[in-house]
Amino acid sequence: MRAVVLHEYGGPEKLKFEDNVPEPQISGSTVLIAAAATSVNPIDWKLRSGMRQKDSPLSFPAILGRDVSGIVRAVGANAKHFKAPATAFLHYPTRPMPSWLQ
Repeated sequence: MRAVVLHEYGGPEKLKFEDNVPEPQISGSTVLIAAAATSVNPIDWKLRSGMRQKDSPLSFPAILGRDVSGIVRAVGANAKHFKAPATAFLHYPTRPMPSWLQ
C-alpha cells in the first residue's frame, strides 16, 4: 500500500511518501477503502506540527487524514452500513482516520 507517512512532529518536510506501507488489519467495525480522493484540512497541519499534541497526540508512524472517497474493499464483521464493493465518502470529525493512503 502507498501512503503519506509522518514519523515525527514538524513541518511539511516531515511528510514522506512511502510505497510499502502494510495494509491495515480489518476487524470489528473497520472499513478498508481504496482511496480515489482525500483532502488536507487545517486540523491535519495542526496535528503534523505538534500544535495539538496535548489534546490529540499522535502515535508514530502516523497517517493523517479525516476525509476519503473511494471504493469499499473490505469490512469488519461489525460494520453495519458498508458492503464491498461499494462507493463511499467518509468524514471522520473527531479523530484522525488514516485517509492519506492508497
